[in-house]
Order: sequence, then C-alpha cells, then structure tokens
Amino acid sequence: MKFISYFIFITLISLNTYSAEKKAVSFEKSKRNRLVKMIHGEIKTIKKIRKRGPNLEYRLLELYSENLKIIKEEENNRFLKNRNPKLKKRHFFKQSALLNKKVEKLGLYITKRWPNYRSNGAIYYTLALNERDFNKGKKTEYYLKKSLRVAPHASPIVHSIKTALAELYYNDKKYSRAIKYYIDVIKNEGDEWYAKHHYNLAWCLLKVKRLALGLEHILKAYQISKSPRYVTVESQVLDAISIFYIQNDKINEGVKFYLENVEEPAEYITKMATRAQTTKKFEEVNDILVKGLAQAKERKQFSEQIIYYNYNLEFYRTFKQEEMHLSSAKELSKIYDLKYLKDEELEVSISSIKSYVGYLQIRLSKREQFTTGALNERKLNNILTYFEILINIDSAKKNEYLFFQAETLYSVRLFERAYKKYSTVLELVKKEKKEKWDDAFSKKVINSLLATLTKLEETGQSNYKYKTYVYSNHVSLWPKDKKSQLIYPKLFTIYFKKKKLKQAINVVKAYNFHFPQDIKSQKGMFAKVFDHYVKMKDVQEISHWIGEFNKGFLSFEKVYIKKAVVILAGLLFNEIDKTIVSGDYAKAKQSYLTILENEKYPLKIKIQTSFRLSLLALKQNDIATSWKWLKYSLSIDTQQEIFKEITTIDRVITEYAQAQEFKKALSLSYTSLNKYCSKEFKSKNSIFKKALNYSIIENNYKAVKILNKLSKKCSINLDIIKTDIERYARDFATEGDLKKLKFYTTLYPNFIKKDLINTLAENRYWQYSAKNEYKNANEMINILKSNQSNKVYQIMSYNSYILQYEKVEFKFSNIEFNGDIFNKEIESNFALIKRIVQQGSKIQDFKHQIMTPKVSYFISKKYEEFLVSIKAYRPKGFNPEETKMFIGGMAPLYHKIKKEVDSYKEQTKNTIKANNILSYDNYNFLNERNIRTEVLMRYPASQLVISLDNQGMK
Repeated sequence: MKFISYFIFITLISLNTYSAEKKAVSFEKSKRNRLVKMIHGEIKTIKKIRKRGPNLEYRLLELYSENLKIIKEEENNRFLKNRNPKLKKRHFFKQSALLNKKVEKLGLYITKRWPNYRSNGAIYYTLALNERDFNKGKKTEYYLKKSLRVAPHASPIVHSIKTALAELYYNDKKYSRAIKYYIDVIKNEGDEWYAKHHYNLAWCLLKVKRLALGLEHILKAYQISKSPRYVTVESQVLDAISIFYIQNDKINEGVKFYLENVEEPAEYITKMATRAQTTKKFEEVNDILVKGLAQAKERKQFSEQIIYYNYNLEFYRTFKQEEMHLSSAKELSKIYDLKYLKDEELEVSISSIKSYVGYLQIRLSKREQFTTGALNERKLNNILTYFEILINIDSAKKNEYLFFQAETLYSVRLFERAYKKYSTVLELVKKEKKEKWDDAFSKKVINSLLATLTKLEETGQSNYKYKTYVYSNHVSLWPKDKKSQLIYPKLFTIYFKKKKLKQAINVVKAYNFHFPQDIKSQKGMFAKVFDHYVKMKDVQEISHWIGEFNKGFLSFEKVYIKKAVVILAGLLFNEIDKTIVSGDYAKAKQSYLTILENEKYPLKIKIQTSFRLSLLALKQNDIATSWKWLKYSLSIDTQQEIFKEITTIDRVITEYAQAQEFKKALSLSYTSLNKYCSKEFKSKNSIFKKALNYSIIENNYKAVKILNKLSKKCSINLDIIKTDIERYARDFATEGDLKKLKFYTTLYPNFIKKDLINTLAENRYWQYSAKNEYKNANEMINILKSNQSNKVYQIMSYNSYILQYEKVEFKFSNIEFNGDIFNKEIESNFALIKRIVQQGSKIQDFKHQIMTPKVSYFISKKYEEFLVSIKAYRPKGFNPEETKMFIGGMAPLYHKIKKEVDSYKEQTKNTIKANNILSYDNYNFLNERNIRTEVLMRYPASQLVISLDNQGMK
C-alpha cells in the first residue's frame, strides 16, 4: 500500500511538473496570439477607413513592423528546431521577407505622398532598422541618411539615427565616418549606452592612429561605467585598454592603471605582456610582469602569483632566460607546498615544466653542448632540479621523473650516479607491484640498469653487489623472459664463486622451474654444489639432497639415490622394541626422536617412527601427544604405509572416545576414512558410525555434512546409522530443537518421520504468534506447507476468521430516536454477532486444542464489545426521565448479552483445563484475577530447564 501511495505521489509530481512547463509554453503562445490578434484587429479597423491620412498610414507601418518582429521570432524558432539539412535558411524566412517588402513599400508611399509629414524621419529610421534586422542591411545606410535629412533638428530621434550610423560605420570598419557621428552621439549624456559610445569612439580613434585621444576616451568609458546610470563596459575596457597604453608607449601607466583599479589584475597584466612582446624588448615586457608579481606577493594573492609564474614559464622559455625560468618553477613548487597550486593551473605548470626540461635534456645530450665542465655541470644540475620540482608537484609520476633523472645522468656518462638512480626507481616499482604494475616501464628500468652495468664493467667500476642486484631482480620480476634464460647461469656463477650456496641453489631451482628444457645445464650447475658438500663432508646437507633426489629433483639417476639408503630400519626398531618391553619409555621415545631428527633417513622409516611414537604415548595415557604423532604420521604417509595398521587405528579411535576425547576420535575417524576411502576394509562402516556419533555429540554440523558426503564417496551403507538418527531425532523433538531436527531431516529424510517435525513446527507457530514474532511464525507455516501438513488449512482458516471479524464494530445511528430504526439496528448487530458465532463454530469443529479456546475467547470479546456499544447508546431527543426508562427497559437485553460473555469465557477456561492444553498464551486469554489462578501458563520442559548440552558444555 505504501508503494502504491508513493507511486501515485511521484506520478502526481511528474504530472504537475510537466503541466507547469506546458502551461508556461501555452501562456507565452497565448500571449503572442492575443498580441497578433490585437495587431490584426487594429490593422483591419484602420483599413476600413478609405481616406486615411499620414497618421493612420504611419500607424499601419508600426503595426506591420511589430507583426514583422513576431513572425521573425516564430520563423527563427522553426529554423533552430530544423533537423533537415536539405532545407536552406531562406526557406524558413519567406513570410518575414515578404512582409518586410510590404512595410518598405508602405513607408516609401507615405514619405512620397506626404513629403512634409513630421514623422517621415521616424519612418525612414524604421525602414533602416528593418533593413538591418530583416534584409542583411542592404539599404540601412541609405535610409538612415534619409531619416537624418528629414528629421526635425530638435527631435530625440536624431540622436538615435546618429547612433545607428556611428555603429553601422564602426561595424563596417569605416572608422573615420564613425568618428564623425560618435562626436555628436557622446554629447548626449542622457543615453544609457553613454559609456559604450565612448568605448567605440576610442577604438575608432585608435584605428585612425589618433592614439592619445583614443586613450582619453577609453579611460572616460571606464569612469562613466562606474555610474549606475549607464550600462557598464568595464570588463571590455579592462580587456582592451592595455592595447591603448602600449600604442601610446605608456606601458608603466598601463601597469599602474591595472594595479590601482583591479583587485586581481594578473589576467590583464599577462595579456598586456603578450601584446607588448610584438613591439617591445624583453626588459620592458619583463618589467610589466615583475611589477604585477610584486603586488601579488605584497597582497599574498597566491592565485595571482600562480598566473604570473605559469605565464613566466612560457615567456622566459621564448626569450631563452633559463635561470629566470628555473626560478619561476621553484616558486610554483613552493606555492604547491602551501596547497594553493591545484586543478587546471597545476596541469599548466606540469605541462610547461615537462616540455621545457625535455628540451633541455636533448640539448644537454648533444656533444656540441659540452663546452666547459662548469657550464655542463650547471645545466645538468638545472635539469635534475626541474625533475625534483616535477616529483613534488606531480608525485603520481614520481617514478617516471626519477627515471628521467637517471637517463640524464647516463647521457652525460655519469654511470655510477645513473645506476643508483635507476635502482631507486626499481625499488619503488617493486613496492607498487601489488597495486599497479606497468610492465613496459619496469622493463625500461631494468634494461637501463643492464646497459649501465655494461658501462660500469667497461670502466672497471662494476662489483659483486651491482651485478647480483640487477641480475637477481631481472630473474625475479621476469623469470620466463629470454634475457633471464641467459642471466640464470651468470648469476649462479657469481654466487658460487662467493660460496653463497643457498642463493646459488635457489637460482638453479628457479632456472629449472621456468626453463625445464635446459635440464642438462642445470644438472651441471648443481653438480658443482653437490661436489662441494662432498668435499666438505657435510653429511646433513648430503642426506637432505638425497631426499630431494628421491622426490625427483632435477631427475638425478638412481645411482645417486642408493648412496642415501644406508640405515637398516628393522634393526633400529627391534632395538627400540626391546627398550619398551623393559619399561624404559623415555629412552624409547628419545630413540624414535633421534631417527626423526636425522634427515638422511628415508620417508618410509619416518612414517613408521612417528606412528610408533603415537602408540607409545597412548600406552602412557598421554592422548594429546599420541594424537600429535598419529596425525603427523598420517600427514606424511604418501606410501599408504599406515593402512597396514588400520585395525590398530580403529582400536585407537575407541580408546580416544573412552577418554572423552571425542574431537580427536572424530578427527582420526574422518582422516582415516578420507585417506583410505577407495579401499575395502572390515572396520570401514564401524569407523564411519563412530565418526557420526562423535559429530552429533560435539554438535559439529560441519562434520556431519562432510561425513554425509563422504559416505557416498566411500560407499558406506547408511543403514548402520538409521537407529542412531531416529534416536537423536526423538531427543531433538523432546527438547523442542527445531533447528537440529530440520538439519538432520534434510540430510537423512528417510530416517526421520515428517510428523515429528510438523508437530514441533506447529507448536512453535503458536508460540511465536502469541509473542507477536510474525516472521518466525511464517517460517513455521512454510515448514508445514513444505511437509504438506493438514494443519496449514486449519491455521489459515483461523487466521482468516480473526482477520475478518476482529475490527468489526457494533454501531447505532446518532439521529433523532426512531423505534423502528433502533430495532433494525439491534437486529443487524445481533445478526453480525450470530455470524461471528457461526463462523467460530466452524473453526471449533476442527477440535484443535489451541484454536478452540482461542475462538471461544474471541467470541466473548466480541460480545463484550457489543455490550459496551449498546450500553453506551442514549436515544437522541429523550429527556432524562425518558432516558432512564429506556435504560431500564434495555436491562434484560444487557443481562442476556453479559450472560453470553460469561458463557464463552467459561468455555475458554473449561476447554483449557479439561484438555490440559499447553499453550504459550493461555495466561493472556483472560484478564480476571481468579482465572489467572486456575489457568496457568505452561511450557514444555525444554523451555523450563536448560540442559548442559543446550548450553554447549564440553
């Protein structure tokens, strides 16, 4: 319902918005239509007059001109909306072109018919404006001049005509003619465009080289713009006035003008500097920027300083002022540190510096630039400084700039410094490998290191540290690269010469892993290591590597492996068995541990040793240690050695359980089953049954699930656990543990009856309903539905019955008392309560132990509501005496209804007591104190007593 309301609300808002927009468009259209209608109406009225004088004809001209504007606007709208490229512009403006000709014809007719008419000047002026606006201005000048000739000298229209002529000549670049009219135009200080006229006049004067006068008028335009009487041209003046100062050779005054009149003048001063570059020398232009920058620093205007410094980057580059350029870049870096340089200005700074430092790099790398050592060093340091600045202001590309520093050092043959810088970049790249990895860039770095290493070797500056760093990083980062294939042997040789055997062996392993086809070369490399161990008589290492050979390391021949198998396992164990028989368990344990600690013994011996250690600990009742060694022996048993002892393992499982170590018994059971799943052995089913029982005892649901899957994999006959599952299910039902019951029903549906879970689900449903936990109650209904229980229909019928009648009301009309109407209302209310009783009887026919008293109680409450309603009724229009008689007359009816209330309450109580019903909300049915003492709220035992198992005790 909320969703529907929300949808209606949103729809109404959308409709209102659309309606408002539509109304706005409709209003404008309606307004235009009314205006057109008025114009046409007036035209029609004037045309009815046959003998029209000049005034009426002039009025017609005005009306046509006004209509012309409206038509032109509509045509323009259609033109802008056009998406058909085949339609030319003239197609849309046919009507206005025709009407313009009509207006022109009428105007010429008036001036010819009445040559001395006082408004002829205005008519010609109108024709001139129409020509300008609707006919590309072909005759604009002609009509303006005609207008000026015939207009009365003192008429205000003369100013408009001269203004139009001045602007016409200004736009046509006929500046001398424009000046002639602007001189007259600026005499009228009442014109709101007074400032603009001075501005235009200034440009005209500049164009005709009357520079001083032009500067004078543009300054007047600026001053006039400050007055609220006039339309301002302040921004245009600020943008253009620098040209006037430069042309007048008054640059200092121009700079002073900006600094005194503009709060943030950097935009204008840098533009002035650009304009000055065409005619002025570097020193003069630089002076402009220095003065502007000085004021920005004084005022601490960092945004202004940024504009100046960014401009300087290009300016000083153009004029080859390298030290000044670097100084500006450093200042930008300082401003960046103060958090002022950002966004677009930051991008400009980065771009300019990157471009320039790239240019410097190219110059430096050319041999002809190497003049003197001092000059070379200075240029080198400048380039490195530029990159430091870029690292600061563009830290995201730090690695790239460090790399460029290294490249610069390499280009001037400072190989050791270049190596260190390349190494720094590589370390940074490695740190960022997880987050972002640019393989192409990283390869550039390592290849540069290789090239630098070659140069260092040529100059005798290379060493062990340099070589191993570069080679080890190459094979680590690009282990399968073709270059790495060549580097592995080199790196091995370097490590082996220095007797770094661990590193040498790791190189062989990596080489073998990534290039197994080079096995012959790898064997030869490792043979050197092995021969070294033999020479040094390192038994521990020899034993270790024989073990590795057994695993297939480098596919060494059997002749090597046989040398390792020198221990007689039977003799060793026989000696230890004698020690156990003698009772010296500590000595026996130490003997076993010695075997395990000696890595030269084969795996088979170690498996048997650890298993025997487990049995020895069990003999001493040390379950923890026994499990530790048994688990270890199973984990290392890759040869199915322990399977021979499966009968012993079954006995160990039982002993663990008898010691209350169910978790260990479970783990051993599962491990054994899983490890030997595919094998057939006598105790397989027995071990599975034990494992499942231990899982249930430990409340280990995960283990139960795993064992269920394992039973299918290992072909276990589940009938062996049927009796156990049935017993556990009955226990769960008794405890009211629906979660466990559902869990095991899902896994073993054939072993648990549906009635068991249905009964528990229904009881839980009534419990949740009584506590108003509707979400949980619905879950119980879904369980009953899924099990196709007939209780669902009964519950739904009951809920439907309550929902239908719980909010019904017993009403009486509040009008002047009428006996017939009142009797009908009594009958209607009795009919309603009768329906409630009849429908309730149908629910009670289910003979449901919980619903039956609930219905009785519900009917009693409805009777109570009926009684309250009828008792509250007072006949309208009765005086107090009559009302009292009315109430007395109604007393038998009151009594009858009260009797029904008591009857159904008694039914509720008797039904609960007689049937010994256990219901969560018995206590809430009736609110009377005596009922509370007779009908107690009773729970299942599981809700009154919390068992240790339910608490999860172990």
